[in-house]
Amino acid sequence: MPHINPDQPVIRSGSPFKLGTATTPKHHRTEFNSSQNYIASGSVLAALLILFFELVAAVTFPEGALLIAVLGVCLSFFGIQSSRKKAATTLLLIHLVILIACYREVMT
Repeated sequence: MPHINPDQPVIRSGSPFKLGTATTPKHHRTEFNSSQNYIASGSVLAALLILFFELVAAVTFPEGALLIAVLGVCLSFFGIQSSRKKAATTLLLIHLVILIACYREVMT
């Protein structure tokens, strides 16, 4: 049976019924895989696209713009984990400003 370090997670290989099949990992990866990076980059693009609808709704229908702004904040926040961090942060700030402005408009 191989020596198992208690600090490292155990990765099993082979039959779960055979003794001595537990091994320790060589290294631990915590980075995004490519599909998650594409999803996060897509959320940045979606936050950019709904910005137009949010601005139109802010002028005509502030209650709807409030909901769209919440969606934009969520998409931008998820987009921060992509490779487009500056664009996501900028969009997050824009959506937050519109969210606060629409909230003040709805409450008055």
